Amino acid sequence: MESGMPQRFELTGKCDLGSAWASNTINTAIFRGAGLLTTKTLQFGGYYDSNGRIVLFRRDLTSEDCTFSCLEAPSNLTDAHNVISLGVDHSGFIHLTYNHHGSKLNYRRSSKPLSIDCWDPPSSMTGLFEDSITYPYFLPMDSSQRSLLFF
Repeated sequence: MESGMPQRFELTGKCDLGSAWASNTINTAIFRGAGLLTTKTLQFGGYYDSNGRIVLFRRDLTSEDCTFSCLEAPSNLTDAHNVISLGVDHSGFIHLTYNHHGSKLNYRRSSKPLSIDCWDPPSSMTGLFEDSITYPYFLPMDSSQRSLLFF
């Protein structure tokens, strides 16, 4: 590709995600960490639906199968800062943060690797610097670490 030329993408498949909250930019904010992420053969995403639930999806890139799961979690959808951010660690566990605007970290981890329907209860992630979070973002690290960057 020539430098300065826009990259072209080809649609290889699609998945109907259903209805989402659309009264502000909470599901599309530019500062949103990773509302959509891709591993080798799987794609994961999360958004708030119109009822305020967190909807998670897992799409198999080899078969185009798409599965969904909903998490009930207290969320203030009227504040577009309260975005969802996802991460996957080297063992395949999914990490989820949601509903932050200068507030305590809201963090969940999947109970099983690559699963969107089994979650540990809400918990602290590290216990350090988790009292005032607004822009959480999981950073890919080497196989011995997981990192969450927040401002």
